[in-house]
Amino acid sequence: MILNFLSCIFLFLIVVTSTDLIAQESKDQALKIRVLTEDTFPIQYLENGKILGPSTELVRSVLNEANIPYSIEILPWARAYNVALTQPNTMIYSLARTEQREDLFQWIGSVMRLNYYLVGMESLKLSQPITVV
Repeated sequence: MILNFLSCIFLFLIVVTSTDLIAQESKDQALKIRVLTEDTFPIQYLENGKILGPSTELVRSVLNEANIPYSIEILPWARAYNVALTQPNTMIYSLARTEQREDLFQWIGSVMRLNYYLVGMESLKLSQPITVV
């Protein structure tokens, strides 16, 4: 089920709000990425004080392979999103890639694909298109 779910549209993204991260860090202090996400079972979730899930394992794997120090936190979505937009050395996952967000982040790759469908009564007449963000 998780493998099937992983084929849906959630995107893995790294947000680095600074253009030159290394220059911001002193030579004696290593760069540390602040990684943010929300609790969205089963993609990423908190269990017994640990952040788990397939998206989290992918993020850990990539950052460990790149030998980049990091810390992962679960925050409410609005707060995580705001921090990712405003704080340097910050990464956020999983985030839907929309037209409105395209130029706000540096997109790295896809974690999964998700198709949204709206189901309703035929008699319901929508006067405006609905956008899922």
